[in-house]
Amino acid sequence: MVIDHKIAQKKNLKVGDKLIWKEKEFIVVGIMEPIETAPDHFVLMPIETVRRLLKQPHVTHFVNVVPQDPGQADALAERIIQEINVNRGQRPPKGF
Repeated sequence: MVIDHKIAQKKNLKVGDKLIWKEKEFIVVGIMEPIETAPDHFVLMPIETVRRLLKQPHVTHFVNVVPQDPGQADALAERIIQEINVNRGQRPPKGF
């Protein structure tokens, strides 16, 4: 799993260390650098693992999409909302 720098600091973890979540052991394979554009305390792992451990096989909790062309962000957001039947979403601020 890849963890946020704040989780790494709080739990005194480094790459190669083990972390227990939902009674399952994971190896820290990366630590994210501090950034100012996202909330802290992120953990990245395969969606299938999260679904299995939360016993929610069809739920997507979070999707972060970065368009290749920032000028197309609004169009891409609309397309995603239409295709996955989402009734709420958050778009990046202008100029992102």
